[in-house]
Amino acid sequence: MAIILSLFNIQKIKGEDGQEIIPKVGTDSGFARFDTRTFFAHSSMRNDDIVSSHPKPFKCSVQLRNDKAKDLIGQIKIDLMSE
Repeated sequence: MAIILSLFNIQKIKGEDGQEIIPKVGTDSGFARFDTRTFFAHSSMRNDDIVSSHPKPFKCSVQLRNDKAKDLIGQIKIDLMSE
């Protein structure tokens, strides 16, 4: 999350009148499968259903902060392609 926030400006979108649109705040919840063996070395642990909570979808503007951020993303892409 910190990397995303350091590379991108995330802002409210603007309506046709040029005014910022304030998103409605809310969360959804549900169940997710969590494989505890992925995170813990104890073979006796079992898979568990856990309750998860996440924000409801909302529209926003996501823009690169600057040319330095653009260069860093380009370098990451090159590094990933060479693996």
